[in-house]
Amino acid sequence: MIVPPPKERDPKLQNELFRLPERPKVHGVLTGYWTGRPVLLQCTYLIREIDSAPDKWLPSLFSDARDHGIQAVPAFTLSEIAKLGAAVRTSVSRIGELALGIIISSAELGDPELPEKINSGLDALRVGSSECIVFADFADSDLSEPEIVAPIIRASYECLERIGPWKHIAFQATSYPEHNPASHGLTARVDRNEWLAWTAAVDYQRNPRDDLLFGDFVADCAKMSFGESQARAIRHMRYTTNECWFVVRASETGRDADRMRQVCKRIVESAWYDGRSYSMADDRIFRIAHGLAGPGTATDWRAVNTGHHISRVVRDLGAVRNIHFARLDETKLESPQEGIPHLLGASGHGPKGDA
Repeated sequence: MIVPPPKERDPKLQNELFRLPERPKVHGVLTGYWTGRPVLLQCTYLIREIDSAPDKWLPSLFSDARDHGIQAVPAFTLSEIAKLGAAVRTSVSRIGELALGIIISSAELGDPELPEKINSGLDALRVGSSECIVFADFADSDLSEPEIVAPIIRASYECLERIGPWKHIAFQATSYPEHNPASHGLTARVDRNEWLAWTAAVDYQRNPRDDLLFGDFVADCAKMSFGESQARAIRHMRYTTNECWFVVRASETGRDADRMRQVCKRIVESAWYDGRSYSMADDRIFRIAHGLAGPGTATDWRAVNTGHHISRVVRDLGAVRNIHFARLDETKLESPQEGIPHLLGASGHGPKGDA
């Protein structure tokens, strides 16, 4: 999870973070959603925002979170580890098997001095590579040709494996465009090139390894910008399939109830739809399409996109390992229901069930 930049925080989140001046706290935000299990937490935007005496607030941010039942594991970039030193060392988690996340950009992966930088950083932190998850971050890479990117991903894994016996090596990237690909009243297909490239790179179908992880930015681009608070949200949904996103955008005018019903109806009637029992998000799409629920808000649409996306990726990853997840019981989905759990927590409601 990433603490968002100031302009992307809603007032509730801002108040929770800065109840004490210059002493940000995350436990008030996370305790409603994520306790008793590890969570990687990246504070890059906070570090840039405060930019003073990190040793006085950064370690306490993580220790306070752990005191409230959140198994917070810090995730830092290589430059942050080198710059912040002691503040990073005293932030490291000593709970469980995972102590630290290290984020390495695709550009850094080509640096011949990378092994020395990583090993000297780990020595200074007194952490072993087997206690770390390392991220090969391809967020800023061109993924338009996955067949070309796949060997590069494979080479980056081999490079990192030579440096140390990591707990996990995670690839993260996205090919979702920064601007909406669908015009008013139309649909668009966006290939999930990060998924296609990664599965080819690790030969996932034939050789699924528990230590090589897939990561993306759900149904979104890597740029963290949710739009100005006064701007009118685009009425659309992004439906994840095993190879692409099916993007459906509402007509330019009309009532939200009618416009979003048509959006959801096009998804339900498409060949891509996985059925209402696939996830709570899919049931929500079904309900809107059939007039059983209201159109919702931009937060709801983002939650639906995210809920279905995570369900899709987890099921696809599980299937290769012969792990199959039960679908929802349709007999319990009959009564109309307004809203689904806010999976992103943007409205202050935590997830209460399966995504």
